[in-house]
Amino acid sequence: AAEGKGEGEEWVDDMSASPIVLLSVRYKDASSRNLSMFGHRKYNMGLRIHILWNMVLLLLDIFLLPFYLVILVTCYRFPAIVYMMHKDAEAVLGVDLGFGREVDTSMLSQTWAGDLGMTFGINSRFEVFRQVIYMAIDVLTAPALLILCLTWYRLKYLKGQFTYFSTSWHFHILLQLNVALLDLMLALPCILVLVTFYRFRYVLAAREDPPWIVSHVDMRVRFEILRQCGFIFLDLATTPPLVLTWVTV
Repeated sequence: AAEGKGEGEEWVDDMSASPIVLLSVRYKDASSRNLSMFGHRKYNMGLRIHILWNMVLLLLDIFLLPFYLVILVTCYRFPAIVYMMHKDAEAVLGVDLGFGREVDTSMLSQTWAGDLGMTFGINSRFEVFRQVIYMAIDVLTAPALLILCLTWYRLKYLKGQFTYFSTSWHFHILLQLNVALLDLMLALPCILVLVTFYRFRYVLAAREDPPWIVSHVDMRVRFEILRQCGFIFLDLATTPPLVLTWVTV
């Protein structure tokens, strides 16, 4: 028995030990980790918990396998998984080297952490599930994105908005689609202001005023179009009295 062991205590430091011995031994601080509910002091509870945890991960992997294949085939959301695999590897290596946050490395796969700088840990598994949810939202917002691509003029406002880890990308797609629909509804008033000409200069002047931002969209010019269109109808309503006044002068 090695120095520091209690009488009759054993532990294993090499991987060549027989499975029977491995299942019967406990940690070096067995006295402090003694679980009286299991009776015998040498009961290796840590190893059994590790086995159960890996069974849970196996079932989780089977559940996530179709989602993982979808992400792998579609490619464009796979970088998020790779990023999280690097984070899992950093957690494993950080604990092994004695720095970084304290984590239970039994919950992380150490298979490739040192060789490739990546490992498929529990965080990576959760990231697969999250990216599949985001991909489903991508499918739902695909028609809106297609409309923006066909109209093209609002596409520049989507530049740099894509992110792997939030739904802000989908929010910007729906926002720009709403702006495009609003512009479509403003097309007739804008044509009316343009045809009458004499009030169109006020719309052009509104472009020089400070922006009026509503939900990340400058509404200054759009509001001015509606206002000038309203003034045109007021001008039409006051035209007969104006003509009558001019004739009677």
